[in-house]
Amino acid sequence: MEKADFRREARARAKRLTPEERMRASRSIAEQVFALPAWRQAGTVMAYAALPTEPDTREIILRAAAEKKTVLLPRCLQAPRMLALPWRGDGEMEPGYLGIPEPRMIPHRAHPLWPQTDEEAKMLRE
Repeated sequence: MEKADFRREARARAKRLTPEERMRASRSIAEQVFALPAWRQAGTVMAYAALPTEPDTREIILRAAAEKKTVLLPRCLQAPRMLALPWRGDGEMEPGYLGIPEPRMIPHRAHPLWPQTDEEAKMLRE
């Protein structure tokens, strides 16, 4: 099976899940993450704000914050460029690329997820 075929099939299966099945699967994923030694050792956690058909990451984000870990969420710029921005609560989230919730852009708190050009570095300092 090609990668594109695998992704298409995975998306189709995810869309067929009931809300209860999705909640159970999301909870199972969170429990597995919390059991990892890397979770206990981490001071920073990178996550994403899930779309309705994706595993819900809210429990992971909230627990990381409760444990005083820095939570970073992606903010899409121009594909495939992204920034990792600190999550400071839902009040700082806004619709981003494709309507996906993203942290509001605050340049001095951004962490580029790619080698940056001089122009991009300047944007992040402003």
